[in-house]
Amino acid sequence: MLSLPTGETRLIGAGEGRGSILFFPAIGDSAINYVPTLEEMARRGFRSMAVDPPGYGMQEGEAPPTFDDLMGQWCEELCKTIDGPKILIGNSVGAAVATGGVRAPEVCGLALVGWPVFVEALPTPTQLMPRTAAELDRLLRNSWFKPPPLGPSALRLLLARMDNKVQRAHANSLDPVTWLECLFDYEGPLLFVAGKNDGLVPLEAMYESSAEIPRSEIVVIDECGHYPHREQVGRFCDTIVQFAESSLPSA
Repeated sequence: MLSLPTGETRLIGAGEGRGSILFFPAIGDSAINYVPTLEEMARRGFRSMAVDPPGYGMQEGEAPPTFDDLMGQWCEELCKTIDGPKILIGNSVGAAVATGGVRAPEVCGLALVGWPVFVEALPTPTQLMPRTAAELDRLLRNSWFKPPPLGPSALRLLLARMDNKVQRAHANSLDPVTWLECLFDYEGPLLFVAGKNDGLVPLEAMYESSAEIPRSEIVVIDECGHYPHREQVGRFCDTIVQFAESSLPSA
C-alpha cells in the first residue's frame, strides 16, 4: 500500500533493474491480473509495478475520483514517489490515467494499449460497463480473442460487479479533450499497442493514431484482444521490453 496525499493506492511489484515499468489497468480490471506480466518482466531484468487507482481492482468498493483527478494530481504524485527513470503503460481507459503521469520527472516513455487518439473510436462506458447478460456476453466476445470460460455463477458475479452506479459515474467522467490535450503536450517516446483481434477498438484506428503522431510507433499482437497482458503475456512483454530498452537512458 502506497500513501499519497490523495489517498492510499495499492501497488504490486516485482523485479529489479534499470528503470521502472508502471502498468495502469482498465476499468473492471485489476493490478492482480498483471502478476504474470510482472513476473515475466522481472525474469527479463526489469523492475515493474501494476497499480490499482482508488476504486479499482483491490480497492474496489471505494468511490473512485473523477478522471480529471486521476490524470491530474493523483498520477503525478504516484510517479513522483517512484525513483529513477520510468515507462508508463496504460491499458484501455487506463491509458488516459497513465498519460497524466507524463508531467512527473524522469518519465521516459508512454505506451497506450488498446486506446486510440480518435474520440469516435474510443470504447464507450456502455461497452465497458455492461448492465445486462447480453451486454456482458458482447463485451467478452469483443474484448478477447478467446473469451475465458465462465460458468453461470461467475457471469452473474461479474455482471453484478460491473453494473455499478459509482463505477459508471466514474467512467462517464472521462473528458477525452482533457486527455488529448495532455497527450499532445507530451513530446517523449510514444508507443501504441493493438490486439489484432480487438473488437472494441478498430485496428485501423490504432494505425491511424500512430500516423497522427509521427514520432510514435505501433505494434500489433496477433491472436489477441483488448487485454494483451492477459492473453499474450510473452508477446506483450517482448513489446514492452523493446520499447523500454529504446526509451530508457543507458546504464
